[in-house]
Amino acid sequence: MVRLQNTTIPVSATKGSACTNVTKLHQINERWFNNSFSGEYPVNDFSLSTDWYSTPYNGLTYRLADNSIQWDFGMCGTFYPIYLKDKHPNISHLNETPVSATVCVLDVNTPCEEKYEVKMRLCPGNDLQYFLGATLAYSAFCLDGTDLPYNASAIQPPNVSITKVSIAVWLEHKENDISSITWYTADTKFRCVFGIQNDLYYAVDWFVDGNLLRSVKSTNDTSSFILTEGTLVGAKLKCSVRVSRLPESLQTNAVYSPVFFAGAKIDQEVVFLPKKGQTEVRVKTTIPIGCNYNSRLGERECMLTLQITNENTNEKNCAKLVNLQYVAGDYQDYQSFSTTASCTKHIRVCEGICITDK
Repeated sequence: MVRLQNTTIPVSATKGSACTNVTKLHQINERWFNNSFSGEYPVNDFSLSTDWYSTPYNGLTYRLADNSIQWDFGMCGTFYPIYLKDKHPNISHLNETPVSATVCVLDVNTPCEEKYEVKMRLCPGNDLQYFLGATLAYSAFCLDGTDLPYNASAIQPPNVSITKVSIAVWLEHKENDISSITWYTADTKFRCVFGIQNDLYYAVDWFVDGNLLRSVKSTNDTSSFILTEGTLVGAKLKCSVRVSRLPESLQTNAVYSPVFFAGAKIDQEVVFLPKKGQTEVRVKTTIPIGCNYNSRLGERECMLTLQITNENTNEKNCAKLVNLQYVAGDYQDYQSFSTTASCTKHIRVCEGICITDK
């Protein structure tokens, strides 16, 4: 048997004093005291970062195992079990103020010759937390069960401030191989952008034209915050974010992004149109426009359909027809569209910008 060498867990400075700054202890289901190690990889806290750790599992709160158990090597899924030297403090007597305790590493000869100081506290929702650090190789902190229900819904939201929420947009091409030809399909994507902390969870809602389109449950997987284009061109998008300490715990109030118009916008605020004359309307897109192509034909030009709408449907003495001329290089396409009451004074275009009859 390998003789353990004395070491110390650095717990003199208990950083992360708030109950919300914690990490869930890994491999909780393998740390049960009567779980015998029988595999190639034991539970190993040799590289455990010094910090506060929470110990919930399957809706219950777990606690550090203590000296009431007859210890032996290979218990709780590791070679050298680590347990409390004395009986675990009564959980009902604990609160958010940390208390110290001594833990022992099971030794070959002298009981508890190798010992460290740890700290513990009880936070809202029966969230039992321990301040732990790295241990000897092939040793791990052992857990025992309690009948204390873990109530995540009582855990208050973190005290964080999200000051900037925005929408980012980019273009990707999906590849699909069919009959030795690679097809590239343009795909515009939107992401709700905000500052991320790895130990917190974020719920994102997407709104289109003021209506809820999709809700993303609390997660820290940033890929979940992406929205694909679909039929969103020409829509007004907005996203919101709420933050929680755990996926099922209480959340902060929602913070919203500014409205993002996904489509084409008139580049001029006002366009002057002489009677029986012509004028130029410059249009720019707020999203990248991609073409579909394949490996055999290569990239080719594609057509973007432009629609002009009129919001002034109640004014009198309005024309019935407006002509639009689309010019792209040497290609000209004359298109006409009619409106129910296209006012000669104010013809609304795209985002409510006017073409004014001067």
